Amino acid sequence: MRIEEIRASGLLEQYVLGELTMQEMREVDLYLTKYPDLSLDLRKIEDSLQLFAREKAITPPPALERSILDFVTQHGDKTKPPADSAAGNNAKGNTDTKGGSGLSWLTGLLALAAAGLAVLYFTTSSAYGDLQREHDRAIAACDSLELVRKPQIDALEMMSAPTTRRVLFAATDAYPSTRLYLHTDERGEANLLQAVNLPPIDNDQAYQLWSLKDGVAPIPLTVFDDGNVLIPVDYEAGTGTYAITIEAAGGATSPTLSRLIGTAGV
Repeated sequence: MRIEEIRASGLLEQYVLGELTMQEMREVDLYLTKYPDLSLDLRKIEDSLQLFAREKAITPPPALERSILDFVTQHGDKTKPPADSAAGNNAKGNTDTKGGSGLSWLTGLLALAAAGLAVLYFTTSSAYGDLQREHDRAIAACDSLELVRKPQIDALEMMSAPTTRRVLFAATDAYPSTRLYLHTDERGEANLLQAVNLPPIDNDQAYQLWSLKDGVAPIPLTVFDDGNVLIPVDYEAGTGTYAITIEAAGGATSPTLSRLIGTAGV
């Protein structure tokens, strides 16, 4: 698996919680060797689990110690052997059975408490795993949203840059309702087309940008068909005028002047 797949699989969380088989643990060990960055992920998961355990820890009631001692005392007295038996045992070098019996009851009680804590641990561990997976899904969704919005943010930053000029396209008589702006940054060698109103096109057609220079044949540039409001387009150094035409899908090598939408002098 790739490192992104390993992180999204939940294997690292299960590895920390001890919920994997021996074979799965060996596989994770191999992944940790192959991808050193996963060791940092593992430490973060361990730290998060310890923090979660501290936050969810249950503080014993103040009277718990007194209750345990009372329990041991009561049951220790009930199991005290007769005096002559105790004397005989002492004569043989055995220890006092009252202390041994009390210790036995205390050991059993502590074992029961440990079992309860184990159940609580695995319950909270499962809940933590669910929260961690939900957190990972939320992070992935945020990352995807950021990727979608990044081009828009870059476009707005480019439009507001002090080195960017905005030029209005002059629409031709064939497309009088067209309204387009070219945001051009000569220093950064970048162009951005702002489409307020583009004429409709057929499914087998596309818009195409052209660079016009004196004494040079029109240079074909960006071909697009989505009609988005903000469209990054090619920059051609030395261009005197940019033009947009409607061409067959995929673009053309020379402009179709009868479908010239407009021009922008720069």
